[in-house]
Amino acid sequence: MAVIHDTIVFLPLSSTVNPATTKRLKASVARLSLLLIPLWIGSHLSSLAHPLDLLSNFRQPLLHLALVVLALNLVLRNRATAGWCGLAVFTLASGVVPWAMPESNTHGARGELKIYHANVWTANEDHQRVLRQIEEEQPDIIALLEVNGRWMRALESLRETHPHHKLLPQEDNFGLALYSKLPLQEIQVLRFSTIPVDSLSAVVTLPEGEKLLLCLTHPVPPVSKAGFSSRNAALESMGQYLGSRGEPRVLLGDLNTAMWSHHYLGMESTSGMRNARRGFGVLGSWPADGWVRIPIDHCLVSPEIGVKGFRLLPSNGSDHLPFIAELTY
Repeated sequence: MAVIHDTIVFLPLSSTVNPATTKRLKASVARLSLLLIPLWIGSHLSSLAHPLDLLSNFRQPLLHLALVVLALNLVLRNRATAGWCGLAVFTLASGVVPWAMPESNTHGARGELKIYHANVWTANEDHQRVLRQIEEEQPDIIALLEVNGRWMRALESLRETHPHHKLLPQEDNFGLALYSKLPLQEIQVLRFSTIPVDSLSAVVTLPEGEKLLLCLTHPVPPVSKAGFSSRNAALESMGQYLGSRGEPRVLLGDLNTAMWSHHYLGMESTSGMRNARRGFGVLGSWPADGWVRIPIDHCLVSPEIGVKGFRLLPSNGSDHLPFIAELTY
């Protein structure tokens, strides 16, 4: 950069940086671009292998990385690698940007239903932060994951404000708790895979007398081959179960997958439901304190149900961020 009579003039990089340095920078950025290409392609091939399915969770961070690498290539005039990076940005953005595009989701609603969902994390002992969030939000339904006996004792007061409940505390990170201001009927404990992890379903009676099926689930994480197979089987089974039901439906849970996984997409298609965060952003929920977060905590709704709002809440001490889903019917 040179300053001439108070005028700022930007000179080409080649005229301000040693040519040898420019050459090294170009080579480094080209290598970074070549590393990005298999990550970008692999994130779209989640059906082929376990590692690629895990990679698909990171489409949004990969988009951010691709934008940075593209900018570097353009500045350094690496035309060939800039072209590849531009293609990566386009395809990654096509799977990320639509999640933030507003949609009309209210369907001329007659009533509203507010849901608080939190994977509280069994090891988290900050019970009061969860209770304060619930008091501030005043939800109609509270859906909690990873609750154990200690959490049940700490949350005893919820039985007064939400008298209809089903509690399945466990010490293995797979306990469930469902509290409701509205009557719950036909409560069932379900198992969607061979690994013995419980899910809950209940029919909620809405104020207008209509019925709504609510399912709360937490498949095992796909960190091992066995866990991967179990999670996939659970997603397939719950898709079939929800697709077979005729009433309006809501699925809540830490599904241990983002929306771009082949296995998630199969479940969504089979169930005939859609993700409530659509139109509100990707909204990564785990890990809560990470500078990169992925969206693995979900609310899915059937076509009869509208979505007025979907938002993450501040950390409550868990490794997952809680969310509020404001639904209409």
